Amino acid sequence: MKSLVIGLAATVFSATPASDPTVNLRKQFVSGQGVSVKESARTRVKGIKGDFFVKTTGAIGFTSKGAPKYDLVSNYTSAFKNAQTEPIHAIKLGGDTYVNGFTWRKLHTDKPWIRFRAPRSWGETGQRGEQLIDVLNPKFLRIVIDESTKVERGVYRGVLDRQTLQEDLQLSASPPKISVKLYLDSGLPTRLITAYRDRSSGPNRKGKSVIRTSRIRVDTRYTDWGTDVTVDPPPKGDVAHFKLPSKPKETSKKHRRGLHGGHDS
Repeated sequence: MKSLVIGLAATVFSATPASDPTVNLRKQFVSGQGVSVKESARTRVKGIKGDFFVKTTGAIGFTSKGAPKYDLVSNYTSAFKNAQTEPIHAIKLGGDTYVNGFTWRKLHTDKPWIRFRAPRSWGETGQRGEQLIDVLNPKFLRIVIDESTKVERGVYRGVLDRQTLQEDLQLSASPPKISVKLYLDSGLPTRLITAYRDRSSGPNRKGKSVIRTSRIRVDTRYTDWGTDVTVDPPPKGDVAHFKLPSKPKETSKKHRRGLHGGHDS
């Protein structure tokens, strides 16, 4: 299935950054265009040797109203026992997110794709890949800049507290705080690094459920602004609608926060 087409030519921008990056961002909201994404995420869990890595690549597509679609593939490398290892391919179109590679033993289906539709969702509001903060939303981009300090030309650094994360950025299950470092080039986001601590439950070696502290760092790069992007849904015959098993097993909060909630991503 050829679901993603990225054009070879990108829009050329002025070398002088605009005074308000949200204005430049809104100018990019043209149907059929978008931005390429390359992301690396690392999780370290206290008491467990080794790290959990996620590398995500693909593109995000725009319309006149924003960035409601994407086509992303995530690959996993882990030293953790029973961790996700199968690649995940996620396609979002409006309110529907199609996921290939998501497995739940009690979700009986022979379809390769699972469709998430409200009130269920795949991830947090605006989440793409592992990055929780959506700087492709002009409102959220403004909040991140306002809550940060400009440390050099085009670079902002700050710490977002839980109130900002939940009330302003609409993250329902946010950590207490998230450190951010935002890079702008020609008035557009080109890189976002976030770091935070989280707590999740899981079995220890004896099978007993314990609470562990994780340290997560996500580095997302946005390139090829203005490139041509086409995102298509999977074939209808390959798609099953998501439904909860009767007794779902605990799922780590850090991996997919919106799995049991009603948060459109």
